[in-house]
Amino acid sequence: MVALSPMKPTQKPTFILGVGAQKSGTSWLYAQLARQDTVDLGFRKEYHIWDAVFLPHFDSFLANPKWYSKGAAKLGSRRHANTLKCLQMQTEDGAYANYFKSRIHGNVNTTGDITPSYSGLDASHFTKIRNELEEAGFAVKVVFIMRDPVARNWSACLMRQRIVARSGRHIDDDALLNMFDEFYKLQRSLDHTLYDKTVINLRSAFDESDIHFGIYENLFDETSLKRLGHFLQRDLTVFDASEKVNTSKKLALPEAKRNACRDFYASVYDFCHVEFPETKTLWRSAK
Repeated sequence: MVALSPMKPTQKPTFILGVGAQKSGTSWLYAQLARQDTVDLGFRKEYHIWDAVFLPHFDSFLANPKWYSKGAAKLGSRRHANTLKCLQMQTEDGAYANYFKSRIHGNVNTTGDITPSYSGLDASHFTKIRNELEEAGFAVKVVFIMRDPVARNWSACLMRQRIVARSGRHIDDDALLNMFDEFYKLQRSLDHTLYDKTVINLRSAFDESDIHFGIYENLFDETSLKRLGHFLQRDLTVFDASEKVNTSKKLALPEAKRNACRDFYASVYDFCHVEFPETKTLWRSAK
């Protein structure tokens, strides 16, 4: 695949909207895109604009205007300045698109926001995002990568253990296994795993040709990489399929717990088996 040339005056810049799923290769995708000289993704991978605004259980990502305004004025740090940008994007119409328009410069023709929890948004939310970006002149391309629901939830649970450890606390493996019984039933977990709802909502808001549905378990196969590269109009020959980003430690999930989680998400498996038949063989937990 030939690398993209600088954008022609009449060619629309591309906005890559990554909507998940969490623990399904989005960090890898971000890392590969960020190193390309025609891509500028701004100051972070996950902006958490629309989930914070529209989903109450993600309101922890809402920027605090008093705290951050005071901090930015006092410290003048890049971190506080960037948080103020997020505050603008969360509260001012058009600020989201305007920020990303500022990333298009020189030979840069692509920008984007890869926030996995956007998978919990509904069709009207996706339509609003699409309208704002298209009115700003972007061609919007959506990427949604799905992973075996049991494996995705278990990987996310292991990540939770790692995050807690950073704060000096400890969750031992037995406690983690017990925690998993409720973890995959949390609203956040549902938002990250109810692929059927996400697929339906995306198809309601975007043309099918503007959506890439991928499967994590074969994401790094040559055929899948070529398909993703064609969709993004990117030279994926420079992508490192062997690179691992934000991988979880290895801890076996007991079969009984695996089956319970699988049964809980039975409707997701059924949907994906019809819409994406390869999941019948790629997803270990599929029956």
